[in-house]
Amino acid sequence: MARNLNALSHLEETSPAVASSASRLWLGWDGPILPRVVQQLRSKYAVGDTWDMRQVMIVLPGGLARRRLGELLAVAAKQYGLILYPPQIVTVGTLPEQLYVAKFPFASDLVQQLAWMKALRETSTAELTQIVPLPPAKSATQQWLELAKIFTGIHRELASDGLNFKQVVDALGQHPERERWQALARIQVRYLATLDAQQLWDIQTARLCALEFREPATDKEIIVVGCVDLNRTQRGFLEQIAGQVAVWIPAPESAAVMFD
Repeated sequence: MARNLNALSHLEETSPAVASSASRLWLGWDGPILPRVVQQLRSKYAVGDTWDMRQVMIVLPGGLARRRLGELLAVAAKQYGLILYPPQIVTVGTLPEQLYVAKFPFASDLVQQLAWMKALRETSTAELTQIVPLPPAKSATQQWLELAKIFTGIHRELASDGLNFKQVVDALGQHPERERWQALARIQVRYLATLDAQQLWDIQTARLCALEFREPATDKEIIVVGCVDLNRTQRGFLEQIAGQVAVWIPAPESAAVMFD
């Protein structure tokens, strides 16, 4: 069953919503943000000697902040004599997979790169020269892999804004780059067909499908802390559960005009 290819053709007609209606909390910028987050969490969720945040998911920009917040919560619980039930703490890059159930296994980064490499090597030299002036020799495996990594990055970047290569072709109209992107789009189809043959999901395509079919859901409160420049796909996931989302901003409310 061509799951990735079916999704690709369906997504050409649609794109995720990007409006935001989440609540906002202004934390100020006159001190370190994570200690202030801990203070707010204690004020909001600590009752008696219990600090229960099992129904809370906190979204942070990266792994270092995630680990540090966990440490600060443990220190604060000990300091105030509280029984801590910690929240789920995730990074913004892994947030989407917390909000929908993938129906099929995801292809790993390496498998995605190998699938791109296979799609590229199956492309005719004439078509490849529309993309790269000097395609690698058939035996130059490392060069093919490096080219595949570039395609993986382009695919990921476009998908983060809810786009595939065919949609770029449509947007270009009669622009001189149209022919190149048509070749790219054909290679993307071969890439997705390769994953379909292995019964694997392309994670970027899976996310766009989840948005299109309005699958994002959770029974948790979502607190997004200090995450700036969210891409369109991330915003789409938060929009579909906006009633459960709060955005905590490390700035005073007087700076509200600087934040959408």
